[in-house]
Amino acid sequence: MKKHEYQAVIFEELDKLRTQFNSIVYPEYYRLMPNRELMKSYFLDNCLGEDDHEKHAEELKKAVLVYQMVQFFEGELIRIDPKLIRTSLDLEALNLVINDLISIMVPNAHMVKQLREIFAQAALWLKNKKPILFIELDLIDAFCSLFKQAIRNLQQLMDHQPADLKALYAACQIRNLDYLSINAQKNGRALNQCIDNLRKVFLCEMQYKQHQDQCSQLTFEQFMAKETQAPTTGLFSFGYKKSPGFLSPFIQALVVKVGFLDARTSVEDCVRIITSDNLGLITDKIYLGCKTNEFKYIIKHFKPFFRTLTPTTIEKSGIFISNVGNPITANCLYNTGIENLQTKLTIDNIFNQK
Repeated sequence: MKKHEYQAVIFEELDKLRTQFNSIVYPEYYRLMPNRELMKSYFLDNCLGEDDHEKHAEELKKAVLVYQMVQFFEGELIRIDPKLIRTSLDLEALNLVINDLISIMVPNAHMVKQLREIFAQAALWLKNKKPILFIELDLIDAFCSLFKQAIRNLQQLMDHQPADLKALYAACQIRNLDYLSINAQKNGRALNQCIDNLRKVFLCEMQYKQHQDQCSQLTFEQFMAKETQAPTTGLFSFGYKKSPGFLSPFIQALVVKVGFLDARTSVEDCVRIITSDNLGLITDKIYLGCKTNEFKYIIKHFKPFFRTLTPTTIEKSGIFISNVGNPITANCLYNTGIENLQTKLTIDNIFNQK
């Protein structure tokens, strides 16, 4: 097995272990694992103080198994590349990220409380010696869930405001986001895709205002003249055949496992674009984070979901940008080999498991 394939398998197994760890009722067993004497004392105290001895025995077995497997897999990752495993978590930096999120989103009081609880939970996880990788993945899950709610809050707020006020507010927020992005890069902090996604929301509001201004200058005669003009071209799409939410789990898994998308493109935007009924109206691009041969192999798996997803239509759409910044062309896909692709197994597993 190739090194990259082995690495992908390890991360998959660690993700499964994270689920097992989160189901442990008494995580103190895991925390005390390096000190066998303390762990034995804790076990005996619980058995003497409670009637459910079997439950504690089962929890201890589960903690021992998870601990030993985590130690083994993390050791293997360190052997492959020490940079793959983070050994610490900066709580101060995490608190700054949470403050940034609160300042740029439109959360309600309940969401602010949840964000604060996330920080407190992370501190508790560190105290309980939870693996750093598990903490990072749990934080990502928590932030993504809250961020979606914040976007909905923002859109609801915008819906009840006058167009002029929305455009001004959006312009100010975009400026604030730009400053925030600069400071985040300067301080070495990452906000994932939150800033980019919020910027897109505000840009939509500004574009809506511009369209309103254009429409207000249009006379009824001009509108009717435009309405009766025959279209010069037909609709162009990839002919998506499934339900709207069907693709999202696949693309989300591809982003996590093989870096399918660049940070400039969210999973939601990717799904929206490639399932569009009229790609001629799409101005956004899909920025790939994976290599072109990986993209070609992924497209092979996507083909059953579309009627006309081919190298020719991909080039015609002009929406896919490679990880080196070039538009994906038909020749590029035809001439790219996938025989020695190291992430084949990982990609296959994603589509076989869904």
